[in-house]
Amino acid sequence: MGPKKLSGAQNRKRRALMDLEDQKSAGVIKKYFGTPTPSGLQTTEEKDEESCSSQSDVHLKLSEPSTSKTSLEEDSNTPSGSVAFDETISTCENSSFTDPALWPKLISKNIDGILDVGPVQVQDVDFKKDAYNRHFSSAFYKRKLDSGEEQTRRWLVYSSSTNKVFCFSCKLFDKNPKTSLALGGSDDWTHMSNILKSHETSSGHFTAQQMWTETQLRRKSKHAIDQNYQNLMSRERQHWRSVMERLLNIVQFLAERNLAFRGSSDRLFTTNNGNFLGLVELLGKYDSVMAEHLRRVVSKETADHYCGKTIQNEIINLMAKQVIEDILQRCRNAKYFSIILDCTPDISHKEQMSFTIRFLEDISGNFQVKEHFLGFNKVEDTTGKGLSDFLLEFLSGKNLDIDNCRGQGYDNGANMAGKNNGVQSKILNINPRAVFVPCGCHCLNLVIGDAVRSCKESMLLFGIIQRLYVLFSGSVKRWKILSDHVSGLTLKPLCTTRWECRINCLKPLRHNLGEIQEALIVLSDETHTEPNICHEANTLSQQIVEFKFIVSLCVWYEILYQVNIVSKAMQNEAADIILVSNLIQKCHNFLIHFRESGFESSFQLAKELAEKVNVEPVFKKPSRIHRKKALFDYESQDEPLTDPTKKFKIDFFNVLVDTAAKSLEERFTQMEQHNKVWRFLYNMRHLPARENLRDCCLQLQKALEKSSQSDINGLDLSEELWHIQNLLPQDATAPRHILSFIVRNGLTDTFPNIWIAFRILLTIPVSVASGERSFSKLKLIKTYLRSSMTDDRLTSLSVLSIESDVLKTLDMNSVIDEFAKAKARKVVF
Repeated sequence: MGPKKLSGAQNRKRRALMDLEDQKSAGVIKKYFGTPTPSGLQTTEEKDEESCSSQSDVHLKLSEPSTSKTSLEEDSNTPSGSVAFDETISTCENSSFTDPALWPKLISKNIDGILDVGPVQVQDVDFKKDAYNRHFSSAFYKRKLDSGEEQTRRWLVYSSSTNKVFCFSCKLFDKNPKTSLALGGSDDWTHMSNILKSHETSSGHFTAQQMWTETQLRRKSKHAIDQNYQNLMSRERQHWRSVMERLLNIVQFLAERNLAFRGSSDRLFTTNNGNFLGLVELLGKYDSVMAEHLRRVVSKETADHYCGKTIQNEIINLMAKQVIEDILQRCRNAKYFSIILDCTPDISHKEQMSFTIRFLEDISGNFQVKEHFLGFNKVEDTTGKGLSDFLLEFLSGKNLDIDNCRGQGYDNGANMAGKNNGVQSKILNINPRAVFVPCGCHCLNLVIGDAVRSCKESMLLFGIIQRLYVLFSGSVKRWKILSDHVSGLTLKPLCTTRWECRINCLKPLRHNLGEIQEALIVLSDETHTEPNICHEANTLSQQIVEFKFIVSLCVWYEILYQVNIVSKAMQNEAADIILVSNLIQKCHNFLIHFRESGFESSFQLAKELAEKVNVEPVFKKPSRIHRKKALFDYESQDEPLTDPTKKFKIDFFNVLVDTAAKSLEERFTQMEQHNKVWRFLYNMRHLPARENLRDCCLQLQKALEKSSQSDINGLDLSEELWHIQNLLPQDATAPRHILSFIVRNGLTDTFPNIWIAFRILLTIPVSVASGERSFSKLKLIKTYLRSSMTDDRLTSLSVLSIESDVLKTLDMNSVIDEFAKAKARKVVF
């Protein structure tokens, strides 16, 4: 049966479409084969307009700034939506080349792009059905010969947008198309087999196939008619890609170092035009690509310079988006993750929330815990409900499933850690497997804070230390006196948030007490010093050599030294619940042991320091003994302590150590509960007895349960643990080592519950140190000179600075491609 004959109305409609196509393509061939100008491929009309608006004799050099300033406002000052259509289509995505229904708009300028992509045959999709419940089939791509063999119809292309099929060669090269396959496509699925058979044997199809083949051969041999045009386009494209690569590297350089981009001027070759334009000018002196780019900009051969402030923001946001997407993709591959949140006000008095994500990453069989920063976000509602709603919205926007969250890390604020209305409580109501662990470092700070406030001598000690720093740092002359007497260590102010860091304030007094006293005496004897300064120096010189002060100094130095070690270990990314619990237990044991023998050892050290400063190592007896008033029915009267040494030990040392030990137990109660659930997994060499092991695994199964569905099977986990311990090498004891052993030996299917349990264990955070570190970058990026920075730019610059290691792994070519697709441009990349 032959092809279906078109009716008269259909013929008239086809003729009208052909006439409309001829009108659209009028002058296209001339433009396509015309010789472009070397300077930016401008048309004759554009050159005439520029020559009329510019001076006749303009000779500018890169080393000499233009007399008429080159403004770097938004490129060509034209919104992206107002770019002409012919300019817009040159940057369409290659995915448009695969749809033949869009080709009539693209053939005029992108025939080479279409030929590069070639015919793309859609396969393995649910093709749309017509009114008769018929649809296209992949079987049409095959032609069955009389011999029984099959040949692929390479020229047949299916359009997903119109649900029609086209002939690739006839659509491009048939000058007088007569079939629907070369015009608007065919969707006559009932007669499609006959239509294809008739079309592939027609003379017009053979001619189009021949032209397609000849064109491809000429392009491969580089003997096409428009080869000169293609070569110029290729060189121009490579030039712009090279320019963009240098601009991206400049952005990366400035962002990594937290430097400002803009200055008071946004024009090339002017003073105070900022670091970004300054580096562009510097590269132009030594780099030929950037020198050519600046020559075009200064001589006004092109208005597209991509150095304006708006393009800067686009590049910064694009690079940050690429970094975040890379982090999120690795997080999705890891499946389980934890969230770390913390808030702080910035220089413009906005509450900024730092969002950090923690997950376990497999790097060639070597497992590493990763904590990555995802950005700052301004929050208005700082209540538990407001922050939890923001968190859920943030995770949803990043395409992260809250059900895969296995840990929460916050500070000890009521809005974050509250049992009823805190963020952790509201997240646990949604996902009870998202374990909340209070920040260990914050808990340790609270322990030290409780110990300081437990006795008057401790507050006096740190008060004197702060007065010393204020006195010497008040003027350059006083600091010079201190520097002349003390070498190596200098006085430091008290840290108001990190109590364990006060060990750095005690070190100068602990090791240079005599030298600091001499500096105070010299300062008090200065003739031109103000009276109040002399009095303060004289008073401090007497207070720091009192034996009570020296003993307090030695006691606190020993305690803070131990606490500082534990705090630094908890701030490591690789720290887990078991490790932190062991450190806290060791710190608690130290305090218990220190209470028994610490006073005697500190007393001996204080005696040595007292001898160096010529002070008698004895406690002064109080001038008046205070007696407690007894009640009328009290049987006996308490005798006050008359021995000053015993009194100091009871009132200061015992109270201090007991308060610290008690607070340490209370502050880490919740972490100890988690430790009891997970501890049996930490040492595979000493597993509990088989019955006890089963109970531990069932308890862990319950902890990881949601709606009667758990991440692991407790009974299977106990069996896997019992059998894997004989396979592990001697050095494989830590969770990371066991995971690496399982992956390298392909045992994930043999021990799936161990595989899941250890990944969750290492994902749970124990501190918010990573969130705190991001605040340091915030202070460097958003300074008082850059306080008007927008939130998007702040977040993007922070991501590029904090995650600079991830930024270095990005492929600049992919970033340039994304930049070219982001908006319609006049330049082809």
